Amino acid sequence: WIDFDHVDDQWAGGVWFLSNCKQIATSISETTKVATSDDDPTVSKVIEVIQGDKFIVDIAEPHELAGSNINLVLRDIDAPDAIRSCPEQMELGSKVKDIVTQKLADATSIKLKNIRKTSKAVIAQVIVDGKDLGEELVAKDYASKEYGFWKAYFCSALTATNSGMASMGIDITYDIDSIMPKDTDKAIFWFERAIVLDPDGSNNSESTFRLSLLYAVKNNDIKSLEYLNKSASLGFKQAEEELGKAYLYGERGLNEDKSEAKYWLKKAHEHGSDSAEDIYCGSLPTAKQNTCSF
Repeated sequence: WIDFDHVDDQWAGGVWFLSNCKQIATSISETTKVATSDDDPTVSKVIEVIQGDKFIVDIAEPHELAGSNINLVLRDIDAPDAIRSCPEQMELGSKVKDIVTQKLADATSIKLKNIRKTSKAVIAQVIVDGKDLGEELVAKDYASKEYGFWKAYFCSALTATNSGMASMGIDITYDIDSIMPKDTDKAIFWFERAIVLDPDGSNNSESTFRLSLLYAVKNNDIKSLEYLNKSASLGFKQAEEELGKAYLYGERGLNEDKSEAKYWLKKAHEHGSDSAEDIYCGSLPTAKQNTCSF
């Protein structure tokens, strides 16, 4: 069993990794012992480790699940794919597979708990020498409890963006005063990850605006303004309008600047904003409002 303190310390795959992904960071030695009994089925032989969360095993008699060449899947655990995926995920998947293979080869006891049997596999907690294998993998950032995590993390900016949207919740809004994210930190993580995966992605103008809103929820005005500027520079009309308003009224830590305000509000108007012109013209003296237009 290879005991790395952090994946970052040993990972050589060239990918920004999991110290940023909000998973558990306890050490393996701190994983809680799990009580097992003689009534729990015993894995008598590990025939093959397919990947970190999937195996082919023999289960010993006299348990009702006893048999040979049984597909075993870790319950509620998603390890990186080692069979078919993008190269970055498969590289880590192969690494985790090797680590789990060694762990199981060195084990003196492999028990199963919390079992669910399907027509294709036995799905269970796998207890190796008194410790939950799945929990150990999650604790070392070798697995996730979030299904589909690895495709979003390594392979697909669109999947990462969709995960960010899901973390924002059902009532998605562009209104900073009414935004109520389902999980702010997770949404930030996935939107930022999507940008890492595809720096020039077509969704980045909207994702950066959502990041501005999310950081505002966290009262991080510096990051919020940074992403607002980025989104506006990418031509997202809601960001252009918000940035124009910020300059118009001296908000978000900006000094009042009518020229900058007009520039960004005009941009928003050109990109289809129905209110940008009214926002700017309404700020002028009454005598100028009737003749004001973009």
